[in-house]
Amino acid sequence: MGIFQSIYEDMTIIMEVSPLMSMPSIQQGYINLNVGGTFFTTSRDTLTRYPGSTLHSMFSKDGISTVPKDDLGRFIIDRDGSVFGFILNFLRSGSLNLPTDFTAHEQLIDEADYFQLPDMKKLIITRVRCVHY
Repeated sequence: MGIFQSIYEDMTIIMEVSPLMSMPSIQQGYINLNVGGTFFTTSRDTLTRYPGSTLHSMFSKDGISTVPKDDLGRFIIDRDGSVFGFILNFLRSGSLNLPTDFTAHEQLIDEADYFQLPDMKKLIITRVRCVHY
């Protein structure tokens, strides 16, 4: 029983010294996300860059407590993880960088609509028009 007591005491000390261990989704200024089963790590600044967007509402100080978490403490966003990286890149840079062979434009437009990113939607539509002409 002595070894288990020692381990328990050590864990208690770690939890007291490092409160972020109890919040694995926000460590060292980064937020861990589970988007449709795909995992991402980004900053709160990136997620809240566009006021009025869904992500801004979700991850502002008032909204973050309402976002569900998975078993590992990652914030769950029930959307398509296969295109979410493009959303994050847009939030980081303000530009749309898609591979030349990208074909999921409609899907990405749906995601831009859902996340309330009208500037991104305009860039996608412009790109579609350029590709088809």
